[in-house]
Amino acid sequence: MKVIGLTGRYNSGKNYIASLLEQKGATLIDVDTYGYEARESAKERLVEAFGSEVLTSTAEIDRSFLREIVFSDSKNLKVLESIVHPQMVKMVQKQIKEHKQRGTKALVINAALLQRMNLHKECDAIIYLYAPCFGRLFRAIKRDSISCSSFVRIEKAQKDITKKGLKGTFSVTKVTNWGPKAFIYRQVDKFWASMDA
Repeated sequence: MKVIGLTGRYNSGKNYIASLLEQKGATLIDVDTYGYEARESAKERLVEAFGSEVLTSTAEIDRSFLREIVFSDSKNLKVLESIVHPQMVKMVQKQIKEHKQRGTKALVINAALLQRMNLHKECDAIIYLYAPCFGRLFRAIKRDSISCSSFVRIEKAQKDITKKGLKGTFSVTKVTNWGPKAFIYRQVDKFWASMDA
């Protein structure tokens, strides 16, 4: 089984590229989907770290509040990651093991923080997805209704997400998510063909 990492900065289009890989037969793991379970199971620790304001009126973790406090303070971000990342990594590793046993051909780990979570060590190959900053800002405003200042804070928190930062025994392919769809498809096709080599 080939384990493929898919990483890139906020709003670079990782889900779109993941869907193209899925059309080619890959199975997807969206690491963000494990975030909810990890946050809810660590609710008490998060309240201890950030106060009761981190909860909604229905006693769930308030994602928008949490996002604001962690992306405005790098220390808060590190605390959050130290609480939820280990559990998320265990969930991913369990999925990798299960898919190997099932004989899955290719498994895509879709994670912005692939390297920060040390999940890059699980990969045979990695796609680093690049999209211009202004394009990502436009998508963020349209999709998430965030302000320019919030976008800048997220950018600052993700400055370590670079192609150069990815080092290991795996190959790294840069895919540019900008321009005509045919251009994007060609890049994904070329990458997928390399997986069969």
